[in-house]
Amino acid sequence: MGKRACAHAVLSGNQGLWAVRDRSSFDDLSQRVRDLHEDQVYSIIEVVVRAMESWAQLKTPCDSQMRRPDSTLREDVERVAHSLVFDGFIAATPIERLRNLPRYIQAQALRVRKALRSPSDLARDERSAQALAQVDEELRELRELMDTRPFDARHASDFEELLWMREELRVFICSRTGDRAKNFTSAHVGSNRSPARGHMKREDARAMARELMDHHGLREWSLRFDRARRRAGACVHTRREIRLSGLLVDLYDAETVRGVILHEIAHALLAPHIIDAIWQAKARQLGAPDSARLSAHLPSPRPSWVGVCPVCGTRRELYSAPRRVTLRCVFTHF
Repeated sequence: MGKRACAHAVLSGNQGLWAVRDRSSFDDLSQRVRDLHEDQVYSIIEVVVRAMESWAQLKTPCDSQMRRPDSTLREDVERVAHSLVFDGFIAATPIERLRNLPRYIQAQALRVRKALRSPSDLARDERSAQALAQVDEELRELRELMDTRPFDARHASDFEELLWMREELRVFICSRTGDRAKNFTSAHVGSNRSPARGHMKREDARAMARELMDHHGLREWSLRFDRARRRAGACVHTRREIRLSGLLVDLYDAETVRGVILHEIAHALLAPHIIDAIWQAKARQLGAPDSARLSAHLPSPRPSWVGVCPVCGTRRELYSAPRRVTLRCVFTHF
């Protein structure tokens, strides 16, 4: 049964619309429609009222922005607001999305208030706007690509979902407390993480590194711990410095840490060589791993962020808040 036939059956019952031939039948039909949709209409009206109230609240901070000709904040905020509330927006916006409009508009009001606090906050907002402009540009490219293909209802639905995901991204950016999402630091693997049984302490790793460096003639070289998450060590010839990842040292056992230190010492002793046969021979002589990569079975810090493609579900793990959001994966599905 088609949608129109279903609507006819719901409205007119078993008799069908052909039975509506007199005033009494029409009044019965009107009452049926009123009973079916009255609650939903009131719900929509309530959402629209809240959206318009949020719109009015947005106008005040935007008017104060008029005194700042050096910024495009007002123009950008009004562009976003007009893309949400426009002539016919009630009919054009799906009911499940309509309920989110007040939140989207309030996020823009919050954005203006935060941006006007100081020049640094305004500069931060401009950087976020540039990132979102990149998202808008990629969405336009995706729309143009879809227009060159035969219509596909699934792709159209996925694209609509991307547009609303963009609004959620705007809300998230407006609610952040700074350049980085500091409210997510509890998910980060910090340096105060207590080592598990069998894992090496940093002070022990420092003592081991100093002893090995001195033994191999690197007394003038220094050791420093950093917060690298994807590499265990580094050799910086310009600074005469060997670096170890403090986060990974907290997770590795003494034997693995020793291998990392000797690996970097081999780099320090053979400066012109990177990973070639001469360097590999030296690494083996020192008892260090002669590969650029450690075993994939070694523990690693938990990623703080996980990006998921809304179309295919592909996941990408990130160790810091993304500064640029792209839709490259989505392009491959259209």
